[in-house]
Amino acid sequence: MTGNLESQRYIITPTRSFYIANCMQLFSALSEALHNQVRLVQSEKNEMTEEAQRIITTIKQMEASLDDNKAHHEYQAEDEDLKITYPLTRCLQVLKEKHQQISRLHKERFEQVKSTQTSTYK
Repeated sequence: MTGNLESQRYIITPTRSFYIANCMQLFSALSEALHNQVRLVQSEKNEMTEEAQRIITTIKQMEASLDDNKAHHEYQAEDEDLKITYPLTRCLQVLKEKHQQISRLHKERFEQVKSTQTSTYK
């Protein structure tokens, strides 16, 4: 009798076939959803990394345009921090803050040069 039970275990009935097919469809759907989510996260990561790199490049260009050593040294202490780190959201936040800081210095320098040129021509 045990031999007969063992052979029945491996018989695929219509109910078992239906169950297996549903499990395979569910696995396939879950697998596709997971792969789509991974692609979406990877794409978002790439966009954030590119944005961080653009901000770093802009900051470095603005620093280079500051001729005044004093203004440049005020900011240069944090120059080592101009790199992409994780988590990217925090990294972008820090880089945007640094961008605002160097933008203020850059604007101040521009106003100084502008006022110097205006007084020279008077």
